[in-house]
Amino acid sequence: MAKISMTWIVKTSKGQIKGPYTTQEIIKNIEDGFINGEEEIAQYPSGQFQAITKEKLFYEKILEQLELQGSSEVQNSSAKEEDKKHEKKAESSANTSEETVIIPFEKSQFKTKLTKALKPIEKIEAGDPGKKKKLTPEEIRKIKEELKPEVIELQNITQEKIKKNTETLKLPFILFGAVLVVGLMYFFFLEESPENEGTKIRLLSPKKNINQLNAQQIEQRTQQALRLIASDTTENYLAAQNILVDTIENSLNNLKPRMILCEVYKELWNYSYQDTQDMKTVSNLAKSTKSLNKIETSGFFCEAVKLYTESRFKEALNTIDTILSTDYSNFLLYQFKGELLELEKDNLIAESFFQKSRELSGQWIKPVFSQGMINLKLKEFSKASAFFVQALNENPKHKASLFALGILEFYRNQYDKALNYLKSGLENKSKIDKSLESNGLEALSEIYLIKGNKSKALEIANLNLQKNPSKKSAVELCHRLGGCDQSLSSHSKPDEELLFNCQSLLRQKDYLPAQAECKAAFELNNLNSTAALKASEALWNLGQGLEAIDWVNKAIKADPKNVKAYLKKSEFLIQRYDFNESEKTLFQADYLSKGNYEIQKGFAYLAFKKKDWQGTMKLAERALKIYDSDIESIILYSSAARELAKLTIVTNQKDQEKRIKFANEAFNYALKAVELDSTNVEAHVNYAKIISTRQGVDNGIDYLQELINKYPSIYDYRISLGEILMEEDRYKPAADIIDKVLALNESNKKAFMLGGRCYYQLGQIDKAIGYFLKASFLDPSDAEPIFEVARIYLETSRITEAKNQLERVINLNTKFPRAHLFLGRAHLMNGNFVEAEKNAEIEKKNYPGLIDSYLLVGEIKFASKNYSECASEYARATNVGAQPVYVYVRAARCYRLSGQIDMAQGFLDIAAERESGFEDIYKEQGALFEARGDRAAAIRSYCKYLELSPNAKDKDEFLKQIRIIGGDCGD
Repeated sequence: MAKISMTWIVKTSKGQIKGPYTTQEIIKNIEDGFINGEEEIAQYPSGQFQAITKEKLFYEKILEQLELQGSSEVQNSSAKEEDKKHEKKAESSANTSEETVIIPFEKSQFKTKLTKALKPIEKIEAGDPGKKKKLTPEEIRKIKEELKPEVIELQNITQEKIKKNTETLKLPFILFGAVLVVGLMYFFFLEESPENEGTKIRLLSPKKNINQLNAQQIEQRTQQALRLIASDTTENYLAAQNILVDTIENSLNNLKPRMILCEVYKELWNYSYQDTQDMKTVSNLAKSTKSLNKIETSGFFCEAVKLYTESRFKEALNTIDTILSTDYSNFLLYQFKGELLELEKDNLIAESFFQKSRELSGQWIKPVFSQGMINLKLKEFSKASAFFVQALNENPKHKASLFALGILEFYRNQYDKALNYLKSGLENKSKIDKSLESNGLEALSEIYLIKGNKSKALEIANLNLQKNPSKKSAVELCHRLGGCDQSLSSHSKPDEELLFNCQSLLRQKDYLPAQAECKAAFELNNLNSTAALKASEALWNLGQGLEAIDWVNKAIKADPKNVKAYLKKSEFLIQRYDFNESEKTLFQADYLSKGNYEIQKGFAYLAFKKKDWQGTMKLAERALKIYDSDIESIILYSSAARELAKLTIVTNQKDQEKRIKFANEAFNYALKAVELDSTNVEAHVNYAKIISTRQGVDNGIDYLQELINKYPSIYDYRISLGEILMEEDRYKPAADIIDKVLALNESNKKAFMLGGRCYYQLGQIDKAIGYFLKASFLDPSDAEPIFEVARIYLETSRITEAKNQLERVINLNTKFPRAHLFLGRAHLMNGNFVEAEKNAEIEKKNYPGLIDSYLLVGEIKFASKNYSECASEYARATNVGAQPVYVYVRAARCYRLSGQIDMAQGFLDIAAERESGFEDIYKEQGALFEARGDRAAAIRSYCKYLELSPNAKDKDEFLKQIRIIGGDCGD
């Protein structure tokens, strides 16, 4: 990337500094009337200001423009009637014209809600740092001209067209201008108010996309944006955002402005709302940039910025490393990598990347300041000071450097120097890092206290509290100085501040402090539904499931129309297998918000957890009809289609076609998810599983291995590789992979669960139990690890231990699938038929669609020799749906023993029709023939049973029975 070049800056008569501009842009502003000769100009960045009329390049152009304005006024005074005639024509032209001449006001200033977007760097007067030139009454008249945005010509048009447009649109623009003056005056004075300083920034998303700018215009605008970025101030990042968004909107395939806009998003992120809208803005730009060129630096850089905004810092670092392996000269990459390394506390290496970024950029202040902050953290005060001074030499209004130097000098006990720097920074209304600003204010307050000015110290302490109402040290400081100003509470919203902190911590997966911040926010304002909702999310991730549900209920109570709270409650209930309550919650949400794709996705997720694959596909498709790019719905559809493809038994051509159809749908949707968001881990995992099913396991393994090599810190890829290996009964390599994950991350519950299942299959029972218990320790509210331990105990006949663990499961979650079933089975094994049947009935009530509880009741009735009820229970099980053959055989046995021979034969016929090779059919058929007195047929059936099952445990018993009834099976 080219270095940032030098150009001009303009100081208005009000003292505001605008720019930097190229020479051609200055001339264009003169022609458009935005520069009228009263300004001063200086070469950027090191020139001295002088009257613009003394600069030969612009003097003649200003005179020429003044002459044109004079003649225009004469024409206007004699053409009022003509203007009226053109009024209707102007309105018609405005509605029908498709040719854009200039960027309208709403496109440059109002497009950003004027959150100081074009407010320029203000010059610090010598001898009085930070002093701002006041607006005089005479200058108010010039507010329209002073606050006009940079107007950039979008395309060349002829002078005749300009003249025609001016004549037809004159009156509407005059009226619009009058309204605009009032609006800008209001906005100007509002901007100076303290209440407006803390307002958050809304990131702008490019909308339309047309090819209207040529390559030279795009490059000019890009360079202008880079010059703005060079100063490293929020205001100029906002100004650069305006220019870049408009440039992207008016150029189809140029990647460079997109990459720089992604950098601007990154710089503005800490000051933005950081909500769904802002995240979508970043995501959309990353997605569209990558789609233009999948291998170019810009796409990868924007992808890394997206990961950064999602607090996926390690993945962002891996992505930047990927680009740096081929692009060695992009200063944005080095700066970004330095910042990511700094987050990893790798400060010394980070500094080397900041240094390289500075060398490549030429004039960007950001890497200089970053080096200063690294050295300040390392307590290398002299080196840090040199970097901050260098930053201020290049931009005297660099607020972050003023605050950093003030803090540094405070550490050095140089209180006078610190006072000057901090006062200058305080008078600068630019936005900087909240932590840095707060530390600076605390230092300033302490300095005033040391100097004996307690009232000023308390004033600064209260200002700090107003800006940071939830910061503990800010509260303690003002209390120590004599008490917090209670009047500030009416101007600040501490619950919103706490909520913002909570959401930031949630993105970083720092759940313990996150839940504390959100709870505190809700306690301050019990109508803040979002605070309660976010608290529930943090608690859920901490394994506090019941408390999480309690807090999501608080969110619903605080705002009964908060659809997101209903969706989150439904998700929690699904995870706890409370499907009925989850469905009710989704219906409540659907009543509040018809046609909401997230609600339809919730229904699809519920169907997926119930293993209703057809229902999942149908509901996911319904969600996608509303919003066709929802990745979660696409993945649900793909996963359900994969399950159906696996379950489809091919017996004829029609079955084969059905299986291929499901497999193709699974693949197509999986591919679509990856294409929509190449950073989505779940999308890649699903795609790997799909291709392992469709193209062979080795292809899925290779795909995941490539992802593991690229993103070694994303453990989900390794765990998914283990899952695929387990599906193929390759338990040893699966266990080896899981152990590697646990060596890197010993707090990964999912890895412990999978490892436990692997080692159980390998016959290492004690190790399997140990893994499940460690998983339970990591998440005490999750019943699943305890259930797995109970299952092992039950299968190894450790009945008492199994019962104890199953009772723990039920105490944690009464709805946990098969918990009551297994407890009933344990009671059956102990001969306690009453408790066994009681638990079986509870399971049946919880999950009426599952046959296991019916079968358990059948076993209980058989064991208690109640054959009639046994037969009825097995018959009910067959009515639930198509069941395994053994269910029909057991039903036949109970009917036979209850004396209902014909019913028994009917169930055996069904079993034989479905699977004639099932050996137990012939054992029961022999007993049925024997009951009818047909000994020969009974002998044939018993012999068929022994033929199909030569190693049967009851072989000797049946050989004896054959001899008793007078026969043998021959050779």
